[in-house]
Amino acid sequence: MTKQLKIVQITNRIPFPLNDGGNLATYNITKYLHQFGHNVILASLNTKKHYQNPIVLSTIATVYSTDINTQITLPGLLKSLFQKTPYNINRFVSSEFENLLEQIIKKHQPDIIQFEGIYLSIYASKIKKYSSAPLLLRSHNIEHEIWERTAQHEKNLIKRWYLKKLSKKIKKFESDNIPLFKAIVAITDRDAAFYKNNKFQGKLKTIPAGVDLESYHYIKKSNDYLSLCFLGSMEWMPNVQAIEWYIEKVWPTLIQKFPRLTLHIAGKGMSEEMKNRKIPGITFHGTVPDAGAFINEHDVMIVPLLSGGGMRLKIIEAMAIGCCVLSTTIGAEGIEAKENHEILLADSPEEFILKIESIISQKIQLKNISINAMNLVREKYTWEKLVREIEKFYLELT
Repeated sequence: MTKQLKIVQITNRIPFPLNDGGNLATYNITKYLHQFGHNVILASLNTKKHYQNPIVLSTIATVYSTDINTQITLPGLLKSLFQKTPYNINRFVSSEFENLLEQIIKKHQPDIIQFEGIYLSIYASKIKKYSSAPLLLRSHNIEHEIWERTAQHEKNLIKRWYLKKLSKKIKKFESDNIPLFKAIVAITDRDAAFYKNNKFQGKLKTIPAGVDLESYHYIKKSNDYLSLCFLGSMEWMPNVQAIEWYIEKVWPTLIQKFPRLTLHIAGKGMSEEMKNRKIPGITFHGTVPDAGAFINEHDVMIVPLLSGGGMRLKIIEAMAIGCCVLSTTIGAEGIEAKENHEILLADSPEEFILKIESIISQKIQLKNISINAMNLVREKYTWEKLVREIEKFYLELT
């Protein structure tokens, strides 16, 4: 019988509802560790912006939380220019949460303390003073890369300057805090390489994110003509940047060549200005109640990301239900899908246009790619299999 572990999981928000990649990646680890018989104690900052009643996760974890307001303010941004720690991270500093963590860890005496993201390492040094349990980082992204890449494509000179400065501070913070951990679970091999290059001395393993297959079911498409979709949080700058680039650089040529082509854009946090835009062939949906149902309505999901990091769960979700994915190379990072077999790749406007032309002319067979993608997900990207790998890694640490 597998040893039952007590695991304190520290998060920067209560991972609910399940409407973005970060929440899904955190929630499913909690869910399956609990399902496998382990005792998960969730310690969460409960942000004003994403506030949740802790009871929503009470069936899969013992939940503790501290309320915090992480809203970005102009005075905070200006003050951060003269601070060592980046503003992104300072927003999560809470003496109340620090005290709560001490109480939780002293009460429960965990076998493992897992941090969901490097930003929360601001609490690691103090935890080490009263706990000998191994500290593990679940690395969702290499955070500085997101801002570094975003800066490269930012047109506003002041914003670009600020983002470059921010990325350098975050990179320094990441490098300084890596040694605090005994183990790191990276989400991609590329991310794992960053830790190796920073001479991380602990145990390092790559375990990607996945999907819960019970939530995703293939439905045969019945569109009269090719229908494209994009689904991603519009609160995340790389997604907004990606869509603006696609609308400006790719869409005018596509809609001129193929007037019946449609593109449906959805995502939480979409501004009213974006929702009300009138562009031939494009519909802006804002938040949709069911991501799987939305994806199922369309033939191809586009992922024109120019920046970002880690792994895009939306791609795995689309593959799981047989929606062909057309992504940039950056968008598809961390996913072991072969070009023209389980996924389509394009990195320039010309390549995106050529791929759509090939789909419409049936030079590319969507059905074959969809079937291959669904098989890939079942083989490598189910949460049940992935959390078993995490469980095994935890047991090796204790």
